[in-house]
Amino acid sequence: NNNNIFLTYSCSLITSHENGTARTIKQQQVNYPFRIPLGSNLPPSCEFKEFSIVYYLEIFHDGRLLPNTHRQITIAPQVPQLTVPLPCKVTGSGDVTMICSLPKSFYSGRDCPIVPLSVSITNPKQKQIKAVTAQLMQTVSLNGIKRENEIFTALLNEIAENTKENEVNTKCELVLPANLSPTHVPNENGSPDNLPNIAITYEFRITAQMKGATTPNLRLSVPLGVE
Repeated sequence: NNNNIFLTYSCSLITSHENGTARTIKQQQVNYPFRIPLGSNLPPSCEFKEFSIVYYLEIFHDGRLLPNTHRQITIAPQVPQLTVPLPCKVTGSGDVTMICSLPKSFYSGRDCPIVPLSVSITNPKQKQIKAVTAQLMQTVSLNGIKRENEIFTALLNEIAENTKENEVNTKCELVLPANLSPTHVPNENGSPDNLPNIAITYEFRITAQMKGATTPNLRLSVPLGVE
């Protein structure tokens, strides 16, 4: 278990003297509001099997850590730009075409975990589609090294198994886990000096399982943002 400190920031809340006179605090409880500049590209708090990024806040007085001031805090990524994603399309053998789309780009596993996925399949030669599945994949990049984690694989029950319909148009509901780390894509300026460069992205991998050894399955990636 290797713990590395990549960033520290210190700010003075109050000085011992004011205008050359010793400062006296008469009240038992005094509030000192403060702000810490986080910058525009600080990696967010996150925890994975391979590594985690954790931030702490500590208060010192005369060089000593005050009791009960070592607090873990959560750093969230920047507010994402909410745009409507374009439909994703793939065409396989036998002119089977699948189009998938989401009504928006970002979703929250805590506040609104249901993701409505629209699926349209055109099957002019009436090939048998055994089943359609959705696999939620998480890609984590640490200093250019990518790892993929499967979050879940779900059968899209809204689409009948072994269907040979010419046209399939339906909306499916997928539920996100509540503990997903939010999407984070560093901007072009990169991370601050000495900080790890981290990217966290998600996508649904939609697979239409076709019947027949010579007929390849239809696969489609649909990017998804997690807040």
